[in-house]
Amino acid sequence: MSQATTEQIFYILFGVAGALWMLSLWMSLRIGQIRFSSWQDYEQFHGPSGEVSVKSSKDAFLPQLRKALREQAMKANMVKFSSYDEDESGVSYKRLGALMCNLPNGLIFREVRFDYVEERGQGKIRYQLNVMPAIRVFRNVSLAICLFVGVPLLILVPALIWYFVVQSQNQYVRYQVFQMLQMGHFLWMPFLFAMVSRQISRASSFYIENVIEEADELENGSEDKSSTSC
Repeated sequence: MSQATTEQIFYILFGVAGALWMLSLWMSLRIGQIRFSSWQDYEQFHGPSGEVSVKSSKDAFLPQLRKALREQAMKANMVKFSSYDEDESGVSYKRLGALMCNLPNGLIFREVRFDYVEERGQGKIRYQLNVMPAIRVFRNVSLAICLFVGVPLLILVPALIWYFVVQSQNQYVRYQVFQMLQMGHFLWMPFLFAMVSRQISRASSFYIENVIEEADELENGSEDKSSTSC
């Protein structure tokens, strides 16, 4: 391989590595940036939100919600839900226990707020999750990799390749310019953390929506049994 060709390959690979680093830094900075609903009133909660239609009334639903959460906590066997900030519109729960260790993705949230609203005669449960304690860990680790591993790599590896490979008089040594591709082993990690953080948010939403539907079924099931016994 000629030296001119080696230099061209070097510049191309260095440009690709720089673009990949900037993209990974951008994705790391975006970890945890979640769009809020227009009705969101709890600024301390940072996470996904949504609403689920229910058949139960508010007074009948909230006790069943507490029961459904308790049953889910018993299944996980490592968490406990504690209620607080209960008012006329709804209630908040804090998940106690480990933050991430040995927990399914759906349980990696710290707090959740439930509000019962009625629109056109249809009851709805609006929920807001706080997943930021877990997401912050992924964001900090991802940024640390970009800044404290990615930046030194972008300086040190190209410098060594340029000095020992590109400038070598041995044409077979110049083929080692492709070793710059090894930087990809470190630059892909922020993409992994970004994907995992999105999965945590999505799984937490699915988990809470399943709890709401289970609580609604428990209440409607108990009403059906009472009407049958009568």
